[in-house]
Formats: sequence, structure tokens, C-alpha cells
Amino acid sequence: MNEIELAEYKKSLIPQELTPRQIRLALIQSGVNISSIDTIISWLQEPTKTIAKTLREYSLSYKRDDEMLMWFAWQLGMNDEQLDKLFILGSTI
Repeated sequence: MNEIELAEYKKSLIPQELTPRQIRLALIQSGVNISSIDTIISWLQEPTKTIAKTLREYSLSYKRDDEMLMWFAWQLGMNDEQLDKLFILGSTI
């Protein structure tokens, strides 16, 4: 197995979807204050603010490759590796 195949294999082990419960508990266990997400949402301009609120309140799942989720992770100071670890943690909850 070469390096590219190994990297693809490791990536395939990362869960690609979490429930709202799983992601919230993983965030809490990772030391993220959940209210900081509301603060970030409050900074957004309309209609992005309402879209973000709706996604946060009504999503039935969170997909690892969702652009808004990745943007929020970046705002929380997470890089891709940390977000992967969050999804791995969330999948165990």
C-alpha cells in the first residue's frame, strides 16, 4: 500500500455523518462552549444568519463535508484533522 492509498484508507475510516446529539456531545467533550456557536451565528448577515439558525435547529444530521459545518469548525479554531477527530469521537457517543 503506497502513501496515497494509506491516506485514502485512513480517510475512509472517518465517519461522514453525525446526529445533532452526537455532534453536540462531541463538541462539549472537546471543550467547546456550545453558546459560542450562537455567538458566531449572531455575527452573520442575513439571510445567512437565518439559514445557519435553521440548519442548527432543524438538521437531522451533520455531514462531514458540509461547507457551512467546515466554516463553523474553522471559526471555532478547528483544522481538518481536529474536525475528523470530532466526527470520530461523535461516532462513539
